Amino acid sequence: MDRTEPVHEAAVCAYLVATYAPAIILLGGSRAAGTARPHSDWDLFLITTGGTIRHRVAERYAGAYLDLELVPTSFVADEVLRIAYGPVRALRVLRDDAAGHGRVIVAATQRAYTAGPLPLSASERRRQATDLGRLLSKVEVYADEPVASAAHAGIFLQHLLPCWFALRREWSQPPQHAVPHIRERDPAFFALLSTMVDGDTAAARAAACRQAYAHLFPSGVQA
Repeated sequence: MDRTEPVHEAAVCAYLVATYAPAIILLGGSRAAGTARPHSDWDLFLITTGGTIRHRVAERYAGAYLDLELVPTSFVADEVLRIAYGPVRALRVLRDDAAGHGRVIVAATQRAYTAGPLPLSASERRRQATDLGRLLSKVEVYADEPVASAAHAGIFLQHLLPCWFALRREWSQPPQHAVPHIRERDPAFFALLSTMVDGDTAAARAAACRQAYAHLFPSGVQA
């Protein structure tokens, strides 16, 4: 089977059960959301009863790319499955255990996502402003070295997007979803992001980084 032949869920499950013997298999990403293309990657969470370390494995099976995350049950003790962006937005059970724990995890995760994150405390806002300010200083210090400045700007941007979401009390999103969302909700901030990427000079891109920081933290770091 090659990339011209879509892989079916039953075949993927059979392979994962034979290879990893998970108690539960949960499907996330675009395939769980119903927006996948025929050859989209598979985002899969394998809930295991053993082990204490959560880790990711990238595999290719029958021409399809599998993005696997092995999750010991201790990481879902409260029944909520979380990733770096927060509770998994779209989740579906492909294989459940006898107790139906997979369905419980899906329901609890959906409730947590819908409830949204807690507002940042004053200390958390200060920490985010300080961390982002430190990254910004790297961009500005190396503004006369375009390659170094661009590399630091990329790191700054990687931390800037989740900060925008956190300050608005929204769950963060992957870049391909975060950017269209920001373009719709905050056009001025999106314009700064565009200049950070497409600015004519390193100095222009560094200035856009500074303005984006000020957009989120107009008063800078508050003591």
